[in-house]
Amino acid sequence: MDLEVHGRYAKIEGMNVYYETVGEGHPVILLHLAGFDGRVYRPLYDYLPEKKYKLIVPDLPGHGKSDPWPDWQRRRVSLHFFADVITKLVDSLGLSQLSFVGTSMGGNMSLLLGARLGRRVKGVVSCNGAGRTRTFTERDIEMADNQD
Repeated sequence: MDLEVHGRYAKIEGMNVYYETVGEGHPVILLHLAGFDGRVYRPLYDYLPEKKYKLIVPDLPGHGKSDPWPDWQRRRVSLHFFADVITKLVDSLGLSQLSFVGTSMGGNMSLLLGARLGRRVKGVVSCNGAGRTRTFTERDIEMADNQD
């Protein structure tokens, strides 16, 4: 299937944030993992009905075609920073109802944005999200009282 992909920039917090759109219908924002960009989702485009979903695939600041954040050489940013940028992108696009799909860091961000944007969000998919999950030790496992 040959889908028409449109690339655009949005000015967010003084940065040019690149995003691609494909299809039409319910907006679904696909959030990539750290060190990658939106191209990671291109193989997925052909599997979604183009008349049912409008995929919006941003490159997070400092990734792909998007500008880095100000003072990027000296300043680290958090998941909340990226979520703020995506929230502003959602607002700039005038999206009142949408869904999120994310992988790894993008999965964590999907969960955060789902909680943050509340009723505007119709669905969240978090693939391999949970970067802050506590790791269990052998002692934790031995002491677990799982009855299921």
